Amino acid sequence: MTFLATVSYSQQKPRNVKQEIVWLKNSLLEHHVEPKAIDDRFSSELFDKLIDDIDPDRIFFTKADLTALEPWRSQLDEEVHGEITGFLVRLK
Repeated sequence: MTFLATVSYSQQKPRNVKQEIVWLKNSLLEHHVEPKAIDDRFSSELFDKLIDDIDPDRIFFTKADLTALEPWRSQLDEEVHGEITGFLVRLK
C-alpha cells in the first residue's frame, strides 16, 4: 500500500505556487464580502502571519534569518500580484 501511495505521489505535477497565489488573490477579490487592499500594509501583515505560521515558537529562524527576510516585508503584495520578488525562493 505504501508503494502505491509513493508511486502516485511521485507522479503528481509539481505545484506552481505563483499561479496558485494569483488565483487565490483573484478569487478573494471577486468573492470576498470585504476584500482587503493588497498593498504594503497587507504585505506586512502577511509577512508576520507567514513567519508565525512557519515558526510559531521561534525555534527555526535565527535573528539573522529574520533580518535577511525583512526586506521582503513590504514586497509580498507584489508577489501576490504575480511579480517575482524572490521571497518564495529565499524562504525555501
